Amino acid sequence: MASGVVESVAVIGGSLAGCAAAVVLHRAGARRVVVHERATAELADRGVGVAVHTGRCAELLAAGLVDEAVPWEPMRVRHWYVRDGPEALGRVVGVQPFPFRAYGWGHLWRALRARVPREVEFRTGSTVRGITTGADGVVVRGTDDEERYAAVVGADGHNSLVRDHLHPGVTRHPAGYPAWRGACPEERLRGLADWADGVCAYVVFDGGHLVVYRIPDRQGGRLVNWVLYATVPGAATSSRTLDAAHRARLDEITDELLPPFWGGLVRRTGPDAIFLQRLYDVTAPRYASDRLLLLGDAATVARPHTGAG
Repeated sequence: MASGVVESVAVIGGSLAGCAAAVVLHRAGARRVVVHERATAELADRGVGVAVHTGRCAELLAAGLVDEAVPWEPMRVRHWYVRDGPEALGRVVGVQPFPFRAYGWGHLWRALRARVPREVEFRTGSTVRGITTGADGVVVRGTDDEERYAAVVGADGHNSLVRDHLHPGVTRHPAGYPAWRGACPEERLRGLADWADGVCAYVVFDGGHLVVYRIPDRQGGRLVNWVLYATVPGAATSSRTLDAAHRARLDEITDELLPPFWGGLVRRTGPDAIFLQRLYDVTAPRYASDRLLLLGDAATVARPHTGAG
């Protein structure tokens, strides 16, 4: 594509990466930016916690993509725990500096979405069925119509349609283990143990580990966000449902492998607030062509998978 002002760009996906792309494209002078987001409901209710290194936070702040008004919780140190001995939290086997900020996914998305200029057309319920590239642009096909753009940004996640077009044959592969995720109101944990502020917990057991940190909630309080990675012997790795095998494995880990405080965290989260995230590995050999660009998980799903792209 020739250098200069881009006439029109389609951004496929309106999540964090898609909103950021729309902001940057508008600032760069793109005359028309259209975001195609297939979800019809507000995305702010999706997701739980996002940990962002303080160095990356500084870059986001300097770029004006977020500001200090977005609620966050500080993390200063990481403690590694194992189930051993009488301590409710477990025995500490390692301590490391951990300069991160913990955000709620919805808070971050709202902040980015609010920065998308009015001139950008943000379409919800806009499912893209396919794209076709040519010398005169990229045709984006929806359910009932199609439009031509000068360029397309693929911010459409690990199952990216744009990546499939740019790299036919590059497929995602199951990681071989899932992640259970949940967020428990902090007050439910009172009396279980004294877990200090600013500590991110990594609780290690045979076959997996649990990551725990606090995030802001919507009412000015805090949630305890947790992600548990573990193998499930004999279970399928591609099903999206929290089936009997994955429920039984979670119960086993909670009751037998985690120290009492962290097992209590999972139990007090409640089954309706726990969901299963299927994990995949995929890396695009190239992130850009003349008219296509991949961002976020569309480009690479980086372990530990949850938002690292």
